[in-house]
Amino acid sequence: TSSATSVNSIVSNYTSINNTSYISKYAGWYKRFDSYNKKYRWLPMSIMGAYLQAKCMVQFKSSAAPAGIRRGIIPVEAMYKKYSDSEILQMTNKRINTAMWQSGVGYVMWGEDTAYTITGSALGSIQVRATLLKIERNCENLLNSYLFEGNTSSERLRVSSNITSILSDEKGNGNINDFAVRCDDSNNSDDSEEM
Repeated sequence: TSSATSVNSIVSNYTSINNTSYISKYAGWYKRFDSYNKKYRWLPMSIMGAYLQAKCMVQFKSSAAPAGIRRGIIPVEAMYKKYSDSEILQMTNKRINTAMWQSGVGYVMWGEDTAYTITGSALGSIQVRATLLKIERNCENLLNSYLFEGNTSSERLRVSSNITSILSDEKGNGNINDFAVRCDDSNNSDDSEEM
């Protein structure tokens, strides 16, 4: 199979996976040593994508792209195929992440896209989805403690203050630019209040 057919096949296989920011598409296979079984194994690039995303969340911040020289160096023994610049461009235009050789560095993840294809949406970036998931998880954990509490103005003030604190931390860390929290009489009428 020629390399053009290989890339065309990759693009074709991913055509049906679009418009979701919960999935990222990866192309390529890399070779790593399996220390448990004492032999080399070929692994799909999606595993490295997940590894780099987890590493970014722990070592950097949720809004840091798990790609490029600073955060996307891929510790591999070899790549099954070294894609050309034009092949990488063809894949990145279809929101498929892969590895690119960088002289003096080695292979780095090239691309930080999700499968979300709506033009101009920030949800097309892995790090935006990761930031939103982190905020959602933190807010959910916080709000669980308010289950079965009364819908009073004082409880709403506590909820609003605590969510504001979570979002202020995210803004201070550079993960979001701005935010607004509304938990007051405008979206919780007196009719819904429990005394």
